[in-house]
Amino acid sequence: MKHSASLISLCVLFLLLCGICTAAAAAEETRSFTDDLGRTVELPAEIDKVIPSGHLALSVLIAYDPEYLASCGDGLPANADRYLPAVAAQNLPKTGAIFYSGGTVNYEEVMQLASIGADIFIDIGQKTDGIGESLDEFTRISGIPAVFISQNSLDEIPSSYRKIGEILGEKERGEELYAYMKNWIDTFQAGMQSVNKTTAAQINVIDGNNYYLLGGFNEDKSLGYQSTALSTFADNVIAAQTPKGLGDIYGMEAVLRIFSEKDPEYIFIAGSTDHRYYRDFLSNPSFAGLSAVKNGHVYEIPKDCPYIWTAMPFSGWGICGMIWIANILYPETFDYNAKENVQEFYQKMIGYNLTDAEYDALTNVSVPASTPGPAAGILGGLAAAGLVFGLRTGRR
Repeated sequence: MKHSASLISLCVLFLLLCGICTAAAAAEETRSFTDDLGRTVELPAEIDKVIPSGHLALSVLIAYDPEYLASCGDGLPANADRYLPAVAAQNLPKTGAIFYSGGTVNYEEVMQLASIGADIFIDIGQKTDGIGESLDEFTRISGIPAVFISQNSLDEIPSSYRKIGEILGEKERGEELYAYMKNWIDTFQAGMQSVNKTTAAQINVIDGNNYYLLGGFNEDKSLGYQSTALSTFADNVIAAQTPKGLGDIYGMEAVLRIFSEKDPEYIFIAGSTDHRYYRDFLSNPSFAGLSAVKNGHVYEIPKDCPYIWTAMPFSGWGICGMIWIANILYPETFDYNAKENVQEFYQKMIGYNLTDAEYDALTNVSVPASTPGPAAGILGGLAAAGLVFGLRTGRR
């Protein structure tokens, strides 16, 4: 009997020890993470696959190993085959976005990814009312933990990449990106202490007689985070008129009046197929008298490479545009080789070797007026076609 009792006791002890070990192992399999909404979320100890929410989250996550991506959010950017071949080759499904104007989540795809081991859903962007509840609902439906990382100001960009590194278990990579971006932001902010801001405007789209200008993104309709690449360096002269989240749309009469009254010293125009927006603007004789046109200070913003350099949505990719814009507006203060620094940016962010020829092709209508470049050939062709009026000979 004693032997039997001892055996039973040993069995009970063994089971208790197994339970303790199992509980300890289970505890080791998860970890707590507090996101930028103050929500404490239990994450897997190791993250293998991530579902990004929309374009902005994807634009951040591509700075890490592409194997982490379980989906491509709302879709890959244009020219992904060229600039992000390792991402494009995966043929990632679209899962949508959880929270932006018109955003929806494709739960059918999400559940499929959940069944094969997607570990986490990451949303990155500006804090908005209801986002926490939406993320909680996503987890309730899918079973996948969801976190929010804030990018609501220029200063939050470096820390957002650091936090993604922490989530992925890629702290070294996160710190590398943090230090790189913070160094540039510190450079911009220090430089702007010694200059008087110039005036500038940005045109996002030209559609016939409708001009979509960089508009109001804050609740009070003032220029917000999405204007950071330009408003950091210049006073934007276009008063916001439309609700949060929309660019301002002006008819020809209104845009002529505003541009004539404000006469911005610099005008930036978003890139488009065959430089159409840029050409349409310069081919309109009504704009010929503007200071920016006469002084050769109209620039096309490189686009779809893989993101527009001023970044819509704004993210770390906006740093690329800021490197370029700062050198254009204040070359004596930001006295560096923009090409070399943009090339370093591409290598640092996505491991892409941007050649001299590729940079020149991207900026062939965007070089400073004092710098000879390919833009002269483009504008010469436009002039020969009778499209450009009132421009100085040799305008870059």
